[in-house]
Amino acid sequence: MTRSRKKSIWVIVIHFLLDQMGYAIVIPLLPLMFGVASSPFYLLDKNTAAYGMGLMGLFVSAYPLAQFLAAPVIGQYADRIGRRRMLIFSTFGTVISYLILIAGILMGNVWVVIAARFFDGITGGNVSVAQTVLADVSLPKERSKNFGLVMAMAGVGIVLGPTLGGFLATDNFIHVSGPLVAFILILLFYVFDVLLLWVFLTETLEKKSTEKVNWWGAFTMFTKRHDLRGVKGLLTARFLYSFGSNVFTNFIGAYLIARFAMSAGTIGNFYSLVGLGIILTQAIVVRVLAKKFSEEKIFSNSLLATAVIVMLFLLPNADKVIYLLVFPMALTFGLVDANLLAVISNRVKKEQQGSVMGMATSLKALAQTVSPIVAGVIAAGFGLSMDIFLASILMFVTWVLFWKIGKSSSFVSPPLSPS
Repeated sequence: MTRSRKKSIWVIVIHFLLDQMGYAIVIPLLPLMFGVASSPFYLLDKNTAAYGMGLMGLFVSAYPLAQFLAAPVIGQYADRIGRRRMLIFSTFGTVISYLILIAGILMGNVWVVIAARFFDGITGGNVSVAQTVLADVSLPKERSKNFGLVMAMAGVGIVLGPTLGGFLATDNFIHVSGPLVAFILILLFYVFDVLLLWVFLTETLEKKSTEKVNWWGAFTMFTKRHDLRGVKGLLTARFLYSFGSNVFTNFIGAYLIARFAMSAGTIGNFYSLVGLGIILTQAIVVRVLAKKFSEEKIFSNSLLATAVIVMLFLLPNADKVIYLLVFPMALTFGLVDANLLAVISNRVKKEQQGSVMGMATSLKALAQTVSPIVAGVIAAGFGLSMDIFLASILMFVTWVLFWKIGKSSSFVSPPLSPS
C-alpha cells in the first residue's frame, strides 16, 4: 500500500471517529432537551411542552430524512467534481448546522434547533463521500478490511460520544460551565475535522463522471440507474437489512425491560457489550476473515446467523442466556455491516462509486426514518415481541434476496479492478 493511500485511509478513519462522536454526544442530552422541564437543556415552553416526545421524535427523524433526500445528490457531485471538495463542503455544512443549533438554544426556539438538525442531514452526505474515498484507495480484496476498520472507529465514537455527553450533562459540570459547552465541543470536533480534511486529504477521483446530476435521485435511484449491473438488488438488501437492524436496535431495550423486568442499568450494560463486540469484530475479525473468505460468503453466512440469533431473543427463558447471545450477535452484526458495503463497492465502476455509496447511505437513512414509526405502531398494536420477530424476518428475507442475487451473473464476473 502506497504512502498516499495509507494517509487517505487514516484521514477517513479519524473523520469517522470525529463525525460519530459529534453525532452521539447528543444522544443522552435528548431526554433533557425535550422531556425534563427542570433541566438547563430543556427547550420547550408552555405551548410545546405537551408535545415533548413527539418533538424529540421529529428532531431524531429530521437528520436521516434529510440525509435520504440529499445523499444521492452529494454522491453524484462527488463523482463529478471530486471527493475531497465534496467531503470538505459537506463537513463544513455540519459546522454551520451546529452554529444554527447553538443559536436556536440561545433563543430558546425548538423549531430552529430542529431545522438545524435537518440542515445537518442535508449536508450529512459526507458519510457516503467518505465511504467513496475509502473505496477509491482500496483494492477490491482490501475493501472489507478497510470498511471494517472505519466502522470500528465509528463504533468507538458511538460508544465514547454518549459517555462524554452524559458527563457534560452532569449537574457539577453544568454548574461550572453551562449547558452550551456540550454543543460548542461538538462544533469544535467538526471544525477540527474540516481542517484535517483540508490539510491532509488528497483527491482520489481519477476519472470524473460526465453524467448530469439527478436532483431527484432519492426517488428515482431504482428507475434511472439501469447501467448499475446487480447493484439494485444489493441496495434493496441494504434497505431491508437496515430496516430490520434498526427495529431491533431501537426496541430491544424496551422489549427486555417489558418481558424480563431488566433494569435500565442492565440494559445500558447490554448495549455497551454489544458496542464493544462490534468494535472488536470490525477492527480485528473482519480483517482476519477477509484473508480466507470472499465478502459475499462472509456477508451471506453472517446475515443468516444474525436472523437466527435475533429470533433467539424470543425464547421463553431468553433472560437466562442473554449474555451468551451478546457477543455472537455483535460478531454477526459487525461482519454484515462491513462486508455488505464492500460487496456493493466491488460491483460498480470507480467513476460510479460516489453515486452508489450515496444511494446506499440514502436507503439506510430512509430505513432509520421509517423503521421507528412502523415498529412503534406494531408494538402498540401487537406487543414488543412482534418487533423482534419482524427484525428477524426482515434479515432472513434479506438473506434470501442476497442468495438469489448470488445465483445471478452479478457475482460470476471477477471483481472490478481499482483502476
